[in-house]
Amino acid sequence: MGVREMIAMTFPDMRLDLIERGAGVPWMLVIGEDVTADWTSQTAQSRLADAKLALALSTAHDLRTPLMNFALVLDYLRLPGAAEDADDVLDEADTNVEVMKSVIAQTIDVGRLVCGHHVQPNVQPVNLTNLVRRLKIVCGVTDTSVPVTYVTDVEDFIMLTDPEWLWQICFNLLMNAKRFTLRGSIRFTMRATSTRHLVVEVRDTGIGIPVEDREIIFERFRTLQNRKQESTGLGLYIVKSKTELLGGTVAVYSNNDSECGSVFVVTLPLELAEDEPGPEEQEEPLLQRVVDSSAASVLIIEDTSSVRRLMKRILTRFHVHEAVNGAEALQMMQKHMYTVVFCDVFMPVMDGIQCVRQLREFERRTGRDRQYIVMMSANNLSNTDDFDMKLPKPVSSKALLQTVLDRLEYQGQ
Repeated sequence: MGVREMIAMTFPDMRLDLIERGAGVPWMLVIGEDVTADWTSQTAQSRLADAKLALALSTAHDLRTPLMNFALVLDYLRLPGAAEDADDVLDEADTNVEVMKSVIAQTIDVGRLVCGHHVQPNVQPVNLTNLVRRLKIVCGVTDTSVPVTYVTDVEDFIMLTDPEWLWQICFNLLMNAKRFTLRGSIRFTMRATSTRHLVVEVRDTGIGIPVEDREIIFERFRTLQNRKQESTGLGLYIVKSKTELLGGTVAVYSNNDSECGSVFVVTLPLELAEDEPGPEEQEEPLLQRVVDSSAASVLIIEDTSSVRRLMKRILTRFHVHEAVNGAEALQMMQKHMYTVVFCDVFMPVMDGIQCVRQLREFERRTGRDRQYIVMMSANNLSNTDDFDMKLPKPVSSKALLQTVLDRLEYQGQ
């Protein structure tokens, strides 16, 4: 082995330039540069790329079934005589939309976590009874022959927490149990403790989890070798990450009440809010208010024509105006005031952030009143101070109507 090779082996993390003095001269100049940082950076980038690909694949995996079900609903409604049970079929469509919305929301959050971004809970009042009712309906989309029992003692509890995160925690725990429980039963329990904590427990009679694997199952994109069922390796990672961000803990045990199976226990701080009217109390007044509120003018800023068209149909009792990008909308808002402006974020020519920022500068410069603008976005953006409100995409018809009517009441019209 020559001197050159020996030096290269001695300093494997160095980029070496070896310059010989000359023939017969027994030394050489060694110029070294540490390339460890380059290697580490390349490895990190490769791992990040792998994580992004895995996230995209897992999202596609989780969207396949509800998307197929939704497509079947549309096909069925086109058949002759389908109108007779249209309400029931549309309920199926609503349920599958709920599943897809949940998948999209948690994918966005996981993507931000994978890329090292900070995520924060959006704390709101959550009716726990309604959440459990929604779980029963939505989890029926992936129903199996294994019965699921729901036990709660939180009737009429209004909890202050992030509603989407709490939903994701409960939904993923149940989906994990249903995926790996082929016989026996599943028991979902939600209860409040005397120490002001909410405990969510999912007990199954599935294949169980070895003690040595009870930590790695919460790592992202990790699945156990003995689990033959399809799994993206994201569900339990979402449970753990969201639970800890909400100040809680998650643990897994063996199901001692059965020969096999697991028990997942999530414990969260329980802060109660004042009671709020239920959906049944709100629905009829909302419809009545729509009939009596034709004075409103609404501007929809959205580059997707199908979205604009559907939003216009939902808001048909109001005077609706449209803009396809931020530049067009900016000119319209500088000339007219609207009851509410619904603004998309990512658009060609000028995006929603730039549009609203320039409008706020125009308002400061001219002294004109502030235009009420609602952001519509699926992303948890940070630079949103120029907006007055945010509606997460996909936006529901009820949220659109409620926003306009609330604004009308505020203005005293």
